[in-house]
Amino acid sequence: MELHIKVDFAEGATFAYLGVEGVCKVHDTREKTWGYRNFFQYRCYITARVP
Repeated sequence: MELHIKVDFAEGATFAYLGVEGVCKVHDTREKTWGYRNFFQYRCYITARVP
């Protein structure tokens, strides 16, 4: 068994970036998956769209 966690955001969302005044839109993203520590006896994976 595996545990899959997906982190996402709404299209057109804006984000504040450290060292940048105001907020910025995300234009180009790709989906990336990382293996994370096991959650009890289950393998855990985190998937997110990243710039």
